[in-house]
Amino acid sequence: MEARTDNPAAVVDEALVARAKAGCTDSFDELARRWRPRLVAALWKRTGSEADAEDVAQDALVRAHEKLHLHDGKYRFSTWLFTIAFRLDISRRRKVKPTVSLGEYDAADAKQPTPAEASARREANDNLWAVAERKLSEPYYTALWLRYGEDMPPNEIARVMKKTTLAVRVMLHRARRGLAPHVAELAGVTTDNPKPAMKLSGGVT
Repeated sequence: MEARTDNPAAVVDEALVARAKAGCTDSFDELARRWRPRLVAALWKRTGSEADAEDVAQDALVRAHEKLHLHDGKYRFSTWLFTIAFRLDISRRRKVKPTVSLGEYDAADAKQPTPAEASARREANDNLWAVAERKLSEPYYTALWLRYGEDMPPNEIARVMKKTTLAVRVMLHRARRGLAPHVAELAGVTTDNPKPAMKLSGGVT
């Protein structure tokens, strides 16, 4: 598996990681600045608590700094960091308990939206994530969030979630299929307006 170098952010991360491994603390600080907000956002959706998300994100960044020499350059830094964070969260839960968009706009609707249209779309997307959180079990929601919220490819999601790539593809397919009726409802699909403004990518991708 090769590191994805077609992503400009990944290329910048690789350079920062290389300098950080050589002892540049400023480079790791920049990595933390770049990824901490997105890490907190993903963890907040998992934990349901901003404070817990902040704590786990901070612990993950500390662990990543301590173990940076173990980072395998075949994988993106973000994938490695999310893996650390999710495993820390799982460990935290065991101790505590005894026990950006889902949709892609149609190409035909690619013209610049008006402020009102853009606001409506943002609201619909936020509503759809809220529906996903209610309707999907945690593993399915997490897979969907990493794919569409963090733009991770299935093979990297598999690494984070400790599943096979095929299993992740099936989870994404089932999650999208389960949410499809809600996408249509939020998009305002009727017999008079059969074309939704938003859609979930079809198939197992």
